[in-house]
Amino acid sequence: EKYVLLFSHAAKYPSDSLKRNSTPMTTDKDIVSQEMKDEFLGIKQQNYRRAFYNVTVKKVEARFRRQFTEIHKLVLPMSYQQLESECQKLGINIATLNYNPASCLVRNACLCPKCPFYLQASASFGNHISSYSYKLIPVSYTHLTLPTIYSVQISVVDVSLKKT
Repeated sequence: EKYVLLFSHAAKYPSDSLKRNSTPMTTDKDIVSQEMKDEFLGIKQQNYRRAFYNVTVKKVEARFRRQFTEIHKLVLPMSYQQLESECQKLGINIATLNYNPASCLVRNACLCPKCPFYLQASASFGNHISSYSYKLIPVSYTHLTLPTIYSVQISVVDVSLKKT
């Protein structure tokens, strides 16, 4: 019993030895027992809160990754004329966008039509793009970027080899 009382007293003042040594130790077992129960329940509640938070955050992160990946599967490169037309249609000032004619992409805005930040100029666009790599499982077709101003032709040749 004495050790339980000492432990309880020490647990009340874990990092303040002056206070622990100058405060009289409670010797009433019922009071100490209740204090220990309260402390245990407080720890238990913190653990429940922490566990709930961790589970919730993991679920939200997983949902975010799925949605972000789905929305950003198709990046839409465009010619400057296409970009002008799209900006006009959406009421966006094209002067706010940093267009790269070599890649037909915009450096400071998202070019995924389904994204809520589509053609929205942003100084922190890197943060938006960095979400893409955040704990994502790479998929070979995840980020299709074919410039729409070029045509693509794929041909398949049937070849058979015979040993002579």
